[in-house]
Amino acid sequence: MRTVPAEYEEAVKAGDFIDPELYYFRTVPNFEVYDERYKWLMNHLFICYDNRLPDKVLLKFYKVL
Repeated sequence: MRTVPAEYEEAVKAGDFIDPELYYFRTVPNFEVYDERYKWLMNHLFICYDNRLPDKVLLKFYKVL
């Protein structure tokens, strides 16, 4: 889910850097793993938000208890 104020929509579409405080982004990742060490990822609920920087996107994942 991502919401961007109307006045920034064109800048976002063009790939311009927009202050992360100006928009909302959240997602619920779904992990598919085959290594036993990481199978626990498939048994929990996670929420993720992003912080877009000029040269990369940082994702923060939180496990919901």
